[in-house]
Amino acid sequence: MIMNRKNHKLLITLLIVFFQILSLDLDAQSPGWVKPDGTEFNFSANAITVLQMDGINSSNEEDLIAVFVGNEIRGLSKAILLGSYGYVHFITLYSNLGSEDMTIKVFHKESNTVYDAHTKIKFKVQERYGSLDSPLEIEVFSDNDAPLFINNVGDQQTIEGLAFTSIDMNDYLVQPDPDDIIWTYTPNADLMVDFEGSSLQVEGVSGFSGVTSLTVRATEQTTNQKFAETTILFNIIEGYSHPLWNTIPGQGIVKDSQFQIFNLNDFENQYEGPCISYDYTPLITPSDDPDIIPDWQVDGFFQNNMTVTAKIIFTPQYTFNHPDDRLAAIINGEVRGVAFPVIQDDNVLYFLTIGGGSATASITLRFYSGTLQKELTYKTSLLYVPHKIEGNPDIPFIIDFAPLEPVIGPDGNVQIIIRDTSWTGEQTFIFGARDCFFPEFMHDETNASFCIVDQESYLIKYYVDNDGDGFGGPGNFILACSWPGSGYADNNLDCDDTDSNNTGLMVGIDMVENSGPIANDGYICSGGQVMLTATGGTQYSWSTGHNSNVLDINPLISTSYTVTVTNNVGCSGSKTQIITVEGGVVLNNHNSGFGSLRNVLWCIAEGGTILYDQPVNNATILTEALTVDKNVSINGLSINARPVITVDFNNTTHGLAIHPNKTLTLINVDLKLINPQNKPFFLGPGGIHISQLSKITEE
Repeated sequence: MIMNRKNHKLLITLLIVFFQILSLDLDAQSPGWVKPDGTEFNFSANAITVLQMDGINSSNEEDLIAVFVGNEIRGLSKAILLGSYGYVHFITLYSNLGSEDMTIKVFHKESNTVYDAHTKIKFKVQERYGSLDSPLEIEVFSDNDAPLFINNVGDQQTIEGLAFTSIDMNDYLVQPDPDDIIWTYTPNADLMVDFEGSSLQVEGVSGFSGVTSLTVRATEQTTNQKFAETTILFNIIEGYSHPLWNTIPGQGIVKDSQFQIFNLNDFENQYEGPCISYDYTPLITPSDDPDIIPDWQVDGFFQNNMTVTAKIIFTPQYTFNHPDDRLAAIINGEVRGVAFPVIQDDNVLYFLTIGGGSATASITLRFYSGTLQKELTYKTSLLYVPHKIEGNPDIPFIIDFAPLEPVIGPDGNVQIIIRDTSWTGEQTFIFGARDCFFPEFMHDETNASFCIVDQESYLIKYYVDNDGDGFGGPGNFILACSWPGSGYADNNLDCDDTDSNNTGLMVGIDMVENSGPIANDGYICSGGQVMLTATGGTQYSWSTGHNSNVLDINPLISTSYTVTVTNNVGCSGSKTQIITVEGGVVLNNHNSGFGSLRNVLWCIAEGGTILYDQPVNNATILTEALTVDKNVSINGLSINARPVITVDFNNTTHGLAIHPNKTLTLINVDLKLINPQNKPFFLGPGGIHISQLSKITEE
């Protein structure tokens, strides 16, 4: 800082005045306060203050400020008139403790009254409270009721659908006196607001996004009801999808190989926000074969010592901290030092004193983890150096027992670093994907395991299961020591990994037939020609015994035909085609379709006989004319069990059309006409013959 000569001289003058004042002996003043004897105390501190009554600086030299611990006075002020501040009060504070809470009382000469100041002081050795440029303000109020003030809360932000983080308004309240407070707010139509004591809970109303504000008030529950207000801005960002992981496949390798680099962006499949971050944590679980907690003890006295301040980790993302943890230094099989975890400044440290003599001794560090329930040996030995200090609380000596460490690059690439080249086993890591702005709400986690084995036969092939049916597709696999999770299977049986309903090859059958009322629908007349063509592979085997991809058939009855197809890598799949053959029996009462009188008549041979599936089906309902182009007989079961052919003339102009030289014979079959309105039931030059019992009725 650059200072001109005039200001420099003024500062020197003020400092001289200050130190002269500190040496003054303060006389007893009303109300009888006496300056403490500094020789009775071990420590001191200084305060440069101004006294304010109702916000106005003191204008009376006889005003006093006294500092107390309980009822014992620990400092008494001397007022000096200095510049624009008016009277500045200089105080020497005394204590026998390095840190101590002190209260302040003020004697106001004009009102001849002693006030309790609302300002407090935390004594610290050689501390200086206030300065000549900025004195410490000691405030008192004539009504003993201090005003309130609320510090700036700061803008709040959340995403649509998520509540804002709760705010404890007491953290922002400046309240010199201890009066009870009630918190209130001015309602806002865009926000849902609630106070639980001093905790402010805010949430946007459904469908609202944007910036709005809320005014909050603190009111003292006193006669004066002094209050303070502040306005807080709330920003609700339009919602977007949170991170969501697909399975990150683990990896298994043989010793002396390297893990493949992979990118986390390839496995996060939902996030739509502006910024995503990735992290990891090693999964630390108790051993299946736990060790007994070692009883390490140091025997003997050593003239020379070496000290190590250590921090014990498992990758930089995990610090060991369990009550049973302990670190031992071993020299020639003898315990020379033991340390236990100590929490210091948010660090877990081990202060290890190692006793020894030889400057060439090798130190082995052994650690028991209460979390792992295992005893571990640090792979790197230390050299004993008498009186050497290794590490300190600010920069401790790092002991890392992790054999593997993921390193995540800014682009999402992950490299699994092998820290211990002699290690074999499996380690699981928890990978996190988090929104940069709302990580506590919008995040997802998934596990991935990485292992090293002595030989490849110890690794398991896990095949990609794209369609989620529990069967993997051949040729697409990873090597791992344990199941990677959803999306993988331990088999390669699924040759069609795109369809969860089909585990074989994608087999197709094309059908060509022109028998029956509709072509290529799979419904044919008995003996009709059908050609089936299979696709999807290189080799074909039909259930009929044929080995060509094309099958020509003339089914006499309904039959299913199955083809098994194999491709050139040995995958196979099957598909079945059913060919339904129309017979001479009416199976349902519909106007058309398989088993209807119309379809049966289409397929029946010249001179054939049509029967009904009595008693299951006893009727036919025609909504359009039926053409008879062959000599045919329709027979009922008996004179007491006669089927009924109904013609609905609301939908057709006539009932039956009989071709020339053709005769329709009805035996024990009734006819029913609905709303005929003089419309003909029979039409055409052909003939109709009715025998035995048949009835014709109208509605």
